[in-house]
Amino acid sequence: MLELLPQCCDAGQYLDAGRICATTGQCWHEYRPGGTIYWFSIPYRMNWPIASLAWMNIGIMLLSCLLAPLALLRDWGSYSLAKGITHYMAVLMLAIIAHGFFFYPVLFNSLADAPGTALALMGAWLLLLARRYESFWLFVLAGAVLGCALWVRAFYLYPILGAMGVYALCWAFQRRRSLKDWGLLAALLPLAMQFYSTHQSTGQWSYLDAANTSSWENVHFKSNFSMYDTILPRSFIFQRPSCIEVNENLELFLQNKDVPGLACLFWARTDFYLGSYASKTYLFNKYERWTSKTFLLLNMTAILFALLWLWRHMAKDMPASAFVFFLTGLSYGQAIVLLPEQRFAMLLQVMAWMLAAMFVRDAIRHKESLS
Repeated sequence: MLELLPQCCDAGQYLDAGRICATTGQCWHEYRPGGTIYWFSIPYRMNWPIASLAWMNIGIMLLSCLLAPLALLRDWGSYSLAKGITHYMAVLMLAIIAHGFFFYPVLFNSLADAPGTALALMGAWLLLLARRYESFWLFVLAGAVLGCALWVRAFYLYPILGAMGVYALCWAFQRRRSLKDWGLLAALLPLAMQFYSTHQSTGQWSYLDAANTSSWENVHFKSNFSMYDTILPRSFIFQRPSCIEVNENLELFLQNKDVPGLACLFWARTDFYLGSYASKTYLFNKYERWTSKTFLLLNMTAILFALLWLWRHMAKDMPASAFVFFLTGLSYGQAIVLLPEQRFAMLLQVMAWMLAAMFVRDAIRHKESLS
């Protein structure tokens, strides 16, 4: 039987909100979107043990793994059935490894990162499929899943909306435009529901209660830390880059247009995200996080190969490639700006390794075709 790992802080708040939603029907929260609350109310509604959240996290992660090969293998028509299954299983194993490694630290906690990131990835995979098969209902499904992602995890609100805006621009400038793509607007339905519930509770038309989210903005924009870890029972480890003074922070750099200061902070956070790893979200001591320049180099190489794959894919499908690029890039840009926690870079890392694997596979197949 799976059990949740020891945790504190935000994790308990999600459980409390889910319990209240299931028992009283009060599912609006000041600074958590409604999808989050409904997700964490499921064990209480179904009379499941709280540890079932781990199974739910694993299940939704595996759904993304199952969709990834379908979206990324574009040459199904050239295979026999047996060979097609072999290629699917090979990419599926890569997907399970990539998802499992980067999802593992959050799978056994009551946090919204696992379902939110899995839904964002699934939305991207479904969009690639919808573009390939030109299916209106696949566009609707992709939009609905992306809408659920931003409804479950507020972190993905701006990346998804930004990527959809870029997708709309690319679509508008295409020579051949299909109205089937409009099915992607299904993503706006969960967003509209969230705005409506916030208006019903506060009288304001906003995604979350602005009065409660402004304090978090100060926490993020006034920070100058390059990493952040929670150490149980309840303490915190912060690390400030040596090239930044104690009284300097992100907000000050932006106000003064201090490019060297921003570069120093952003590189230090990139080094944290791509060059370190901890197998748990809530640590017992600082030594449970390991750092490695080799790991940093591997992650950066994966990102480079992923960009090359997207560049090649743009010739075949500009809107979908642009969507994946901006969804991933905006989510990572947001992770760089926020107080850095490892789980904020999950989407980038999984997407980068999946696309990098496909780039290497395509290069090998191209070399074999020439020989």
